Amino acid sequence: MTDSPGISSFVIRIIEEPAQNESAATYRGIIRHVQSDQEISFNDWSDVESFIQQFVPIQQMSQLNEKTSAPADPGGEK
Repeated sequence: MTDSPGISSFVIRIIEEPAQNESAATYRGIIRHVQSDQEISFNDWSDVESFIQQFVPIQQMSQLNEKTSAPADPGGEK
């Protein structure tokens, strides 16, 4: 029997707050992990990343991508 893949699904709702005067619009939102039904509100994207890391090892994935996406040295340094 083969192992089934680990799946984590998220629903992200982003709300744009109208700009006051000439200032830039602000954003807030809610992210929900579908499988566990856990949900948090956020005002900063780093909160979204922290929440996702509870379920998905995105830090490890980022490090792996850095290692595999390094440009190859075709002729070597001289």
